[in-house]
Amino acid sequence: MNGLGASSRLAKRFFEGSLTAAQVADASPGYLLLHTLLAPQTIRILQAGLGGFAIWLLFLIVHRRIGAVAAFVGASALAFGQPWVLYSSVMEPETLIGVCLLSATAALTWRKDASTPFLLFAACCLGIASSLRPTALLFIGLVALRLLVLRSGFARSLLVATCALGVVLMPAMWLQLRAGHDLRGTMSIGQVFHQSHAPESLGFGAVFPSLLKGVESELATGAHTPDAAHELYRAMARATDPTLKSDASTELFWVRQAAHFARQYPEAIARQVAMNLLAARSPANTGCDEASSIGWRNENEAPWPMV
Repeated sequence: MNGLGASSRLAKRFFEGSLTAAQVADASPGYLLLHTLLAPQTIRILQAGLGGFAIWLLFLIVHRRIGAVAAFVGASALAFGQPWVLYSSVMEPETLIGVCLLSATAALTWRKDASTPFLLFAACCLGIASSLRPTALLFIGLVALRLLVLRSGFARSLLVATCALGVVLMPAMWLQLRAGHDLRGTMSIGQVFHQSHAPESLGFGAVFPSLLKGVESELATGAHTPDAAHELYRAMARATDPTLKSDASTELFWVRQAAHFARQYPEAIARQVAMNLLAARSPANTGCDEASSIGWRNENEAPWPMV
């Protein structure tokens, strides 16, 4: 099997009909849908091109709002920033999210009072970003709040929020109709919450010994799962509480585990949240799925295009 990344593996199995409903829910809805429409190499080229476009777009936005020097500094920082170069070349949606958010920013700030077409374009960009990573939903709320604070009117704020949320739901609903998974378990929300806020968490990108043993076992037997980490979390939750039957209840189990820690040790959770907000991503902590995809990598695979 080609080891282009989790989304590529999921899309391949999605077409084959060999995914469970829970495995479909593990994926980014928007990114999985993109992988069902385009070949992996095409997506890589698209991401590399959009990564370059984003640098130019950032320059235009900052130049218009602040000045040429600030625009040059900002665009250069993005162009040579390790995360941007990295995500432009791996099979993760962060580059597309960045381009969508920059496009929304341009539409909302290019004129002092954005017209309805500009607002709708910004809403669609925000919706696409949120379908790629649900955490981008925060930006929909911030934009809607900004329109209210600037007295643009409740109707305009509601228009942006409604349109954006409609775009968010389209990929998720399409996948739900095809696979029948529980939308409450989209992108393994409980697992991700636990990884970020649990006391034993090492943050995103951490590779636990049990996970490595699981990958090693799969490589030895040839029984590859789309994502060993997700399977491990589900297995651990159901081994701890056999009453967990639905995928949503499994995700809720991990949310409760992390929430219990927060109630017991509020100072520790505050420190951990602060570290998550301040810590810069490193190659070992990017969540790029490289650790779990090494075993599936095709030796004859073409090198990845870089920005």
